[in-house]
Amino acid sequence: MRRSVPFLLLAGFVFAAAAVSPAANWTLSTDVGDPTISGVAVAAGSNVWAVAAGPNGGGAIYYFDGVSWGLQTSLFSTQSGELRGAFAYDASHVWAVGNTVGPQYGVVYAYDGSQWSYQTRTYGDGSASGMLHDVFAADPAHVWATGNGGNIYSSADGGASWTQQTFPMAIWLGIHGTDANNVWAVRGWSQSTDVYNRIMFYNGASWTVQTYLANMPTLDYLRDVWAVDTDDVWATGDGGIVLHYDGSSWSVATSVGDNTDDAWVTALSPDQVWAGFDGSATG
Repeated sequence: MRRSVPFLLLAGFVFAAAAVSPAANWTLSTDVGDPTISGVAVAAGSNVWAVAAGPNGGGAIYYFDGVSWGLQTSLFSTQSGELRGAFAYDASHVWAVGNTVGPQYGVVYAYDGSQWSYQTRTYGDGSASGMLHDVFAADPAHVWATGNGGNIYSSADGGASWTQQTFPMAIWLGIHGTDANNVWAVRGWSQSTDVYNRIMFYNGASWTVQTYLANMPTLDYLRDVWAVDTDDVWATGDGGIVLHYDGSSWSVATSVGDNTDDAWVTALSPDQVWAGFDGSATG
């Protein structure tokens, strides 16, 4: 769901734009304390969810009703774990993904408008290969999640069942699209196979490599992607890089500096794009 007001996250803070305009001021929306906020999902109206990662996150999900924030649930009450990503198609179709700790398996939870429920544990051997990082829903039925081990997971029934697709060893991080036939995913550097950050595209039938970046420093990752339309897609990564796809090719839109990582991007239109980085931007 495209966000009506942009939200960005940094550490345990959630920031919101006061208005949707280039001159909008950013204000501190909430400070949840020790947990690291790792994902924000926004549905139409005043419905915002923020999920927590880190050793003290406890699978916490915070909810904003348009007036105030509050803890909606903690998903890891019997086993430790953390959440890494969230997406809201609407107020009754929200997903959160992450992983348990010891052993480590990817997990998917869904919110139906009244309660959160466990959907599935993804494949893995109990190691870091089971981590999930991000989730996107094109509609209430078609959902994708990205993870370690070169895995991208998909569901065509709202999360009742999931299918695993494995690509050359990689850490698939961000995923987003415009509909079930136009989805993009970005990946990190893979030491075991190659040194290229790749952007994959799903056309409704299969995934293909749309582009790769051979000039990014070793261990720098592409981390997030956001599609406004099929000819207006944005991706961000370490080093402060911002990429843009115009429907035919990807190009570097800008770079804000060399000492940035943990990059996020969201967009509402071709001239309303926000990117957040954790680090020291120099540009």
